[in-house]
Amino acid sequence: MGNSIYDEFFDTDVAKGKAICKKCKQTLSRKCGSTSSIIKHLELHHKDLYEKLQERKANPDIKKRKLDDNTPTITAAFEAWRPGGTKLESINRALSLMIAVDSQPLSMVDRTGFRYFLNTVVPNYSIRSRTSIYRTDIPALYEEYVARVKRRMNSVKYFSLTTDSWSSEDNKHSLLSLTAHWLADGKLEYRILGVLPIHGRHTADNLSAILSSCMADFIGDDALRRTHLIVRDAATVMKKTTRLCGLTSVDCFAHKIQLAVYGGIKTVLNDFDYFDDVIERVKKFIRKMRKSGNDRDDFADLQKLQEIQPRWLIKGIEIRWGSLYDMIDRFLENRSTISSFLIGRSKYPQFTSGDYVLMEKILSALKPMKQATVMLQGRQVTISVVVPTIYVLRRALVSGTELGRGILEEFEQRVDGIEEDPFFIVATMLDARFKRDFVEEERKESATRLLESEAHRFLADTAMREQIPDRSPSPEIAINNNNDAMSFFEQYRSTQKPDDLPCSPPIDEKLKLVIELERYMAEPAQPSADPVLYWFTTENIIKFPTLSQMALKFLSSPATSVEGERLFSTASLALTELRRSMTAESLQKLLFLKLNVPLEGFSHD
Repeated sequence: MGNSIYDEFFDTDVAKGKAICKKCKQTLSRKCGSTSSIIKHLELHHKDLYEKLQERKANPDIKKRKLDDNTPTITAAFEAWRPGGTKLESINRALSLMIAVDSQPLSMVDRTGFRYFLNTVVPNYSIRSRTSIYRTDIPALYEEYVARVKRRMNSVKYFSLTTDSWSSEDNKHSLLSLTAHWLADGKLEYRILGVLPIHGRHTADNLSAILSSCMADFIGDDALRRTHLIVRDAATVMKKTTRLCGLTSVDCFAHKIQLAVYGGIKTVLNDFDYFDDVIERVKKFIRKMRKSGNDRDDFADLQKLQEIQPRWLIKGIEIRWGSLYDMIDRFLENRSTISSFLIGRSKYPQFTSGDYVLMEKILSALKPMKQATVMLQGRQVTISVVVPTIYVLRRALVSGTELGRGILEEFEQRVDGIEEDPFFIVATMLDARFKRDFVEEERKESATRLLESEAHRFLADTAMREQIPDRSPSPEIAINNNNDAMSFFEQYRSTQKPDDLPCSPPIDEKLKLVIELERYMAEPAQPSADPVLYWFTTENIIKFPTLSQMALKFLSSPATSVEGERLFSTASLALTELRRSMTAESLQKLLFLKLNVPLEGFSHD
């Protein structure tokens, strides 16, 4: 009895000749489809429903209108699958997002298995052509997310930038990255502002024009006022590039460590060629074994026999000495297995006891540098860790091997001046985990004076003495749930009792900021604090109104430009063999989407 006027009042089972009243749940007999019993039931027990039924009978157009009310829904369901329909556009958008974010080739839409999958899941969907995706959908998505990132940047008060450059292996693609970093909601946020094609020569004039254009586009006319720092590598061209942009820049600290390691090794070892020779033999050993399945099996059997954890040897790469450390570490771990394996295998490189002694010295010297590098690569690591890292490495290396002391000498030359630089010192002082605990004793007083000087300058520049904080405070306790980084520092902490800190009594209302500074410095450092969330708690925003605003600026800078390196690792993966012919502009759009979509979210605004 589909579409019967009685269906509004009864659930009918035609096969059993029964009807159940929807209001009182009484079961009634409906033999041969008779309606007399159900009409009588409504008349006796549900007067209001009976009157409604009579109205339906007297006005059949009401029933028609009720059916017509559902018609637009059915029509809309069909319209949704037509060009421009909501369902079709939603799937088209999701498909393009998947291609961009997962670095899929456009040719995937022609793959038999993929087409079968889509036909099974959404039979009504007509798959977009690769041409439509390439020329229409990806550019539309790019414009959407460019607008979203621009809106976000408009709301950021202070931020820092990182930049790096990259060229593909075939030199067909050269890109310049620009990433913004800032503090929000108790954590360090970032967005990729540009993955910018470099056309022409890689001169400072050309690169600065590219960066300035991107900054103007995403940040606006006040880009220089709101930019705290830009972190770049130490290349002369990059120093000049950022200077031409009008930006205050600092070297990537991880690059300083890397250069100090290479320079230290070269200085200390009398025969640097011997070092190179040993490392090349290790690499050759690993390469040769990887090419032979039988040798790999034999090596694994020897590991089991000698009860060594069956972990594969690591081949170092030239770009990062950290991979050199990992390679030597794993090689020494398998020393006994390697010695047994080399018996009767003259085609493999051979190693003497002197070779192993050299590797052990290298490993011992590199260990603290390796630990520092791993710590610095964290996404929530700010520039505030640089001075404490210098403090720790100075002590770790001086007590190590001759090679370690050689690396330290090179390191000291490269970090000269950092411990007097306000950008580094003020950030460290504003990190509740450190304050002055990792500042050299002879520099503690000057560090305090530097913080006070910068605080007064900040207050004057921003005219914010009585300004209400422009961010929502967080009531949470600012505890750092990831203390792995702090384990690198703790054994070297130099504490000073709060009572021993210089403190001047309040004299005048004009010294409100001085009182705030003294109050902050009188509190001991909190090793377990989250350095960013600390400044977003209600208590600290109230206690330290100026310092909490300064933290937004001075803690916005990362310690390294590693985000750019991550970006270009992604670029290498995105530029697969199936995409070698892609233009620089298309690669730019895909990388921008791949990196920003997960941060901004997949859904429409």
